[in-house]
Amino acid sequence: MSQFNLLFLIDDDHPTNYYHTIIVKNSMTVKNVKSFLSSREALKYFEEAQNAIPNKEQNKEQSEIPDVIMLDINMPEINAWDFLEAYDKLTLPSKPIIIILSTSRNPKDISKAETNSNIYDFINKPLTVDYLKELNSKLVHS
Repeated sequence: MSQFNLLFLIDDDHPTNYYHTIIVKNSMTVKNVKSFLSSREALKYFEEAQNAIPNKEQNKEQSEIPDVIMLDINMPEINAWDFLEAYDKLTLPSKPIIIILSTSRNPKDISKAETNSNIYDFINKPLTVDYLKELNSKLVHS
């Protein structure tokens, strides 16, 4: 079975990240998963990846761009919309698929997600094995 190489979970709730990490691993659709407890921390990762000069001594994990980002909307400091605005300004070697993973059912959030070209999908928590398998089937096997 083909898999995504790397998936990022960006959510300020540690138990949610822990649970979703288990779901991702159980789905067997992703080789590696990394979680961030803040959008700021994730943006810093991407800025460092953008500025990294590939060389033999560089740790691959320090600049690896994920295939998929699961992004919560409501987070302190930098919410999903602010994250996406900053992310859009980055020059990365590849652009991951971004999925909003939220408890929000606010029509404004859904509409905003639908009109943002960076967002592939908007789903409600919790993340499920079935969703990941369907996503994998659509994107890895197409």
